[in-house]
Amino acid sequence: MTRRGATVRRQWPTLSVRLPSFDWLRLRPFVLGACAVCAIALVVFAVRGLSPERVQWSLESDLLFQDESELMAMLQPFQDISFWRVELHAVEAHLATLPWVAQATVTRRWPDQIAIAVREQTPLAYWNDEAFINSRGDVFGPSDLVFDLPRLAGPDGQSVTVMTNYLQFSQMFSLMGQRITALELAERGAWTVYLDNGVVVYLGRQDILQRARRVARVLGDLDNRAEPGAIAVMDARYQFGVAVQWKTEAGVGETV
Repeated sequence: MTRRGATVRRQWPTLSVRLPSFDWLRLRPFVLGACAVCAIALVVFAVRGLSPERVQWSLESDLLFQDESELMAMLQPFQDISFWRVELHAVEAHLATLPWVAQATVTRRWPDQIAIAVREQTPLAYWNDEAFINSRGDVFGPSDLVFDLPRLAGPDGQSVTVMTNYLQFSQMFSLMGQRITALELAERGAWTVYLDNGVVVYLGRQDILQRARRVARVLGDLDNRAEPGAIAVMDARYQFGVAVQWKTEAGVGETV
């Protein structure tokens, strides 16, 4: 019972706030990743800051055809560019414009060296007596070097076709012990093969692979019976068979 005049003490209710639980360990991979990225960035900036402005260029390939001084002179546009600012792909593309460079690979070697590796073109034949051609039909040159190579000829834009047929014809005639010294594709599409035994082979414009196989078989049979070098011309521009012209003392003889 409360006495009159006494002070009444009120008891306030206790408030409790419950915060949501959070696993701070889940953030650890993200924090560590961010720290690693920052560390790498700092290292990169530090290395770039310490790298010298002057680049040392080095050629790591032994050149057979391409002149080394000409190749190194092609680096002149990049001489005043610092080590990290040199565009490697731009250097590779620039060096690939040289006639004997098939591919150039350029790599950085810290702190100040840029290395160059070169794969040269491999000439397989002459092309139109003014350039060389490789096994893929790529034309390069000019043909200012002298090699014992066959001579291929054809219209502009037909180098791949001529090389493809040359490789197939070479395989056919090599089985007969013959080597192709020249192959010509005329403007109107006719093919002519020149063999190292002096035989000229006319294949015409159609079914040239089939006609070449026919010539190779006939040539193999005739070589077993005729004297070496006795055949002058073999004409396969027929639906069946091959016409053969023999050499005589006066020149080309009768057709058989």
